[in-house]
Amino acid sequence: MDQILAYLLQDIPRMRAEDGETDTGALVDRLANNLGSLLSVDKETVHDIGQERKDALRNMYEASKQKLAKWYPEGIQFRSKSFEDWLRSWIWTPLSGDPNHLEQQSLGYFALSYVWRDQAPVTLGTKNRELDLMVAASGLTMHQALERTNMSPEMIDEVCGQVGGLAGDSAEIIIDKASVTVGKTLELALRTLREIPEVANGTRVWVDAICINQQDVEEKNVEVKRMGEIYRKADRVVSYLGEEEDDSGHILEFMDAIGEVMQQAKVLAPITLGFIRDIQPDMAVSMAKLLLRTYFSRVWVVQEIALSGGKGIAICGARRFSWTNILRCGKILNAGIAAALWNFDMRLGPLGTGEDEDYFTVADLKKGITKLQMLRDAHIDSRRQEDKEDEFYKYHDVPRSNTLWFRIPSSNDATDSRDLVYGMMNLLPKKLANLIHVDYSSSNQFVDVMRSFSEAHITSTQSLDWILHRYYMPFIDHQAWPTWVPNLAQQFSSIHWEWAAITGGSACPNVQCDASFAMARNSKKPLLVCKGMRVDTVHTATKNMVKDAAAKKKAMIQMLVNSITAENAQHVYSMIEELQHSIRKQLSLIIPDDDDEATPNTGIATVGASTSTSTHRYDNAESLKAALNHCFSTLQVKLEGGQNIFNFPLDISPEDDTTLRQTLTSPEFRTPMVTIFNQFREFFADFNLWGMPFRDLFPPRAAEVSPSSFSPPNIDGNGIMLVHLFTTSDGYVGASLGNVRAGDEVFLLAGCSMPVLLKKSRAAPGIYELRGGVHIPGLMKGEKLSSKDRIQDDFETILIC
Repeated sequence: MDQILAYLLQDIPRMRAEDGETDTGALVDRLANNLGSLLSVDKETVHDIGQERKDALRNMYEASKQKLAKWYPEGIQFRSKSFEDWLRSWIWTPLSGDPNHLEQQSLGYFALSYVWRDQAPVTLGTKNRELDLMVAASGLTMHQALERTNMSPEMIDEVCGQVGGLAGDSAEIIIDKASVTVGKTLELALRTLREIPEVANGTRVWVDAICINQQDVEEKNVEVKRMGEIYRKADRVVSYLGEEEDDSGHILEFMDAIGEVMQQAKVLAPITLGFIRDIQPDMAVSMAKLLLRTYFSRVWVVQEIALSGGKGIAICGARRFSWTNILRCGKILNAGIAAALWNFDMRLGPLGTGEDEDYFTVADLKKGITKLQMLRDAHIDSRRQEDKEDEFYKYHDVPRSNTLWFRIPSSNDATDSRDLVYGMMNLLPKKLANLIHVDYSSSNQFVDVMRSFSEAHITSTQSLDWILHRYYMPFIDHQAWPTWVPNLAQQFSSIHWEWAAITGGSACPNVQCDASFAMARNSKKPLLVCKGMRVDTVHTATKNMVKDAAAKKKAMIQMLVNSITAENAQHVYSMIEELQHSIRKQLSLIIPDDDDEATPNTGIATVGASTSTSTHRYDNAESLKAALNHCFSTLQVKLEGGQNIFNFPLDISPEDDTTLRQTLTSPEFRTPMVTIFNQFREFFADFNLWGMPFRDLFPPRAAEVSPSSFSPPNIDGNGIMLVHLFTTSDGYVGASLGNVRAGDEVFLLAGCSMPVLLKKSRAAPGIYELRGGVHIPGLMKGEKLSSKDRIQDDFETILIC
């Protein structure tokens, strides 16, 4: 209004310039004030919701108070909201909270965060989750993946839906008097936003689907890199979660209230665990339904919320809430559910109303709460980058790794798999992001995007540590994937991330990284060109527990096949199906090796073993045990109080002591933890360590060992299932989370903090494939280089495909 008045009155000073008797400025001010009062709007009238509607809302308010009183954890004093305070959470109240004054906008804009289509991605069902993960990690849609099989087009349409069958998911809106087709969710979001007084008053709204020409590849390439600037500079980032249903408004109100009292962290901490254990089933189901909405699975949402600062609001139905409070609540819920040690298969409530419906489980709730924690982590991480006063740090310091770079793409969906990287680029350090080539052309595939990320990281850090995150699970066409390029779309594994990111040493100190990139002449495979030195060769190696269990189940299947008769066929076929599914589930965790089928089922692979020294490098048996214990602790297999896993007999059990049994038995495990611990130790019992079986390193059961002195083991299940042990020709012992075979070569690479295993590629002579980083006590801290005078001369050019 002020701008309109200024425009209308702008000619008065010129018209009155020759009138010496009139104070022109005072005249203009007086006219403006008079006109302003005539044109002013009665804000109370505009925002008066009417008595009938107010009475209905008051009934909702009372119902909300009762619902939240039932849900609130005991021991916390929550702020009691009056009816007037409660009304301020509705979208027709100005964002300022004052019904008489709008939030001041200086020609700014709101940035909208929403889902393009409110439809969950196609899956093969809960019984085939491992296959869904393989498809997702490949960067293919389910439709594309099934097209590569012998499945008929009709069956593919039955699984994925017919192409172009989403007509009901679009709507027409009018922009500049022209009709534009948009997603139904966007139309609903825009209809909701115009109820916000500031938007109704003219505040612009930025929407990617409208403001970026989605058909122009070059424009998309440029605009994607500007998304960070767009969301950081917005006056508000408005997240549209969808319509209100399944108590979503009450859940958000509950979260908002928890977030408000987060300042009392010391008060909250003691009651968090008890609250999670006693969580109300109806609240748990409603919360799971809200957090499992499609909105929370969209990869772009993470940076949109993270970059909003404290200006982000979430709108569900006609109510709005602070993202700051919601994310604070996520922290409390995440801490509680992590400590509760629930059985994650426990049912919370049905997905629908039918008798045969699937059920929500604690795992579903945990998935949603974990997503909230990830959003909060991304928000904090982005603020830290923004708050850096040192511009050199802000633009030049790129960390070796960050769990968010793995958790964001692996736990979110994108219509275009390339967006799994492009959708989080503005959360990356600028020096790294600026080196990633954004290209939406059809020739640029998902693997090319991941290769661009790897090259950018190696270049910006002058380090090869990124290759230690080599892909570790099978996916479609993984054989053609460069072995030195991680795949951020694969399922996130904390044990693999920690293995690569937290090495605790430098195997190749003071040797500058000298890496470049090339293309193999014949195979046209991307090559990593680096400097390296071969220091050892694998002599013998074990399998891991996953492969061993799979091999035993395959043998069981063969026995069942041989036992089939007409009478037992149906029962036997059912057992075989369960075993096959179990094998698929286990083998989805590890990359198959070229010679897996030819490997004996003994658990120890010695085929083609190289010549080895007759003794180890660790002085005595105690030093050897210390080296092995170091390997296990790196895999998160630890005992409390610094105890050594070799201090206790292999067959110690919870039954030896009541206190021990209570301590080591956990509801989330079907087997006591000490039993799992013993299974892990027993698995390697026959591994030959220079003439001494692994089992001989433990005291006999007859030894006087008090069970009560046994500290509870701290075990990561993935660590013990996936580890391989191996010995080297030069007398070292080592551990690996990837495949390892006799004859694999141990290399030190310039710029890499861990030794790596390389094997000669079958694709071309002189080229290696990366097995992964390995932990070898005695080679982790540059011991091989400390006695050499001419280190650089010992390094040769290594080509890794």
